[in-house]
Amino acid sequence: MAARLRYGIWLARKSGLPVAFSGGTGWAADGMQAAGEADVAARVALQDYGFKLRWSEAQSRDTSGNARLLAPLLKQDGVQRIALVTDAWHLPRAVTLFERTGLTVTPAPMAYVLPETHNALEWLPSAHGLQASQKVLRECLALAVGRFSPL
Repeated sequence: MAARLRYGIWLARKSGLPVAFSGGTGWAADGMQAAGEADVAARVALQDYGFKLRWSEAQSRDTSGNARLLAPLLKQDGVQRIALVTDAWHLPRAVTLFERTGLTVTPAPMAYVLPETHNALEWLPSAHGLQASQKVLRECLALAVGRFSPL
């Protein structure tokens, strides 16, 4: 969350545009976390960067909820186009979900999954490779399921 927030604020300062942050407590943190991600992001943005978020949505539990609950807040203020900041491996699904709400999305990827080494050893199995594969497979599965389910 912190890296996405920092990048979003950097983009906002460069462009002069406001920032929205969406995120509640995820499914894995059910009952264990008091404040939603967006609430924490708003505090961090103000305390650490002196930046006030324009929109904050703290009820969503997943990417689908982020899109579904944030879009009406943005549209209420006439926003039709957004720059969507998220991890590069997550961007295809996130863009699809936000576009389903009627928003025009400009991807703003970050946190690319890159090999740790640049030699023959990178072809050997590793914990890093397994973790990257898990993220990619999860996103592929979610994209496939998302094609058949409503927002």
